[in-house]
Amino acid sequence: MRRALKEVFYGGQRQIGRWGLRLRPQRPTQRFAVFCLHAITTGPSSEMMVTAARFRRQLEGLRAAGFECLTLEQALAAAGGATLAQPGFLLTFDDGYRSVYEEAVPVLSSLGMTATIFITPGFINGRTGPPWHSSNAALISEYRALRGHFEPMSWNQVRELAGAGVFEIGSHTMSHPLVGLLAEREIERELRESRAELEQQVGRTVDTFSYPYGVRTYGAYSEKSEQLVRECGYRCSFTMEIERAAVGSGLYGIPRMGLFAGEDGVDAVAKAYGLYDWVSWAQRGYQRVFSNPHMGVA
Repeated sequence: MRRALKEVFYGGQRQIGRWGLRLRPQRPTQRFAVFCLHAITTGPSSEMMVTAARFRRQLEGLRAAGFECLTLEQALAAAGGATLAQPGFLLTFDDGYRSVYEEAVPVLSSLGMTATIFITPGFINGRTGPPWHSSNAALISEYRALRGHFEPMSWNQVRELAGAGVFEIGSHTMSHPLVGLLAEREIERELRESRAELEQQVGRTVDTFSYPYGVRTYGAYSEKSEQLVRECGYRCSFTMEIERAAVGSGLYGIPRMGLFAGEDGVDAVAKAYGLYDWVSWAQRGYQRVFSNPHMGVA
């Protein structure tokens, strides 16, 4: 039921977004989209995968509509209050999948765009992986069937990304837990150990962070975790609350929205225009009805 409802909803929101574009909305400069992706690979339908060809079409659509791909520094400056010279968006990836190294880099390089990848060191080290800590039978079965699409990068590949000028490297915790549900000392350990491991591996400061799962309703973060993110030396944090970031809204709790396999360039543009911002309300309602599969049993 969960999957069927989501598929119907995704189809409906795409239609609403495309209809909204026909009204020729004004391109925004007071808000910007932060997009989140995971694996860039061809395979069965999954929220976690987008093909390289689809990814290219999404980015080309954004460029053709007049949106600029922001660097991480430009996006953080805007979140801190700096004026955007033109409408823009930021690209981010989570976890550290090998397909990002193999498939996303050529697309980004050919388009002259950059992105940030938030790495889970425990995944790279082989100590954890999708579906992470879930005991949900359906989720376990799904990831078992798609295992080949969710292989981690090697540390050599992470270092190459860090040195190539296309990707910035950030932290995504050490083991990919629901951070907001952890005890204070466990949160601090996840934050400090992941940062230390990444800095040792890439040889540079790592001070940006994104929350696994990213949704407060499900326990991904809390006021305490945000405090500890600051105390552990991170200068920003990103969530997965579905809306655009507002210029001047601050460097912590920056919202992101996904780019998915069923979406084309026009859909990415609709998101950048803000035609999906209403989804955050539907998201909260859905989360009150359906429990988080990443912590539940079948």
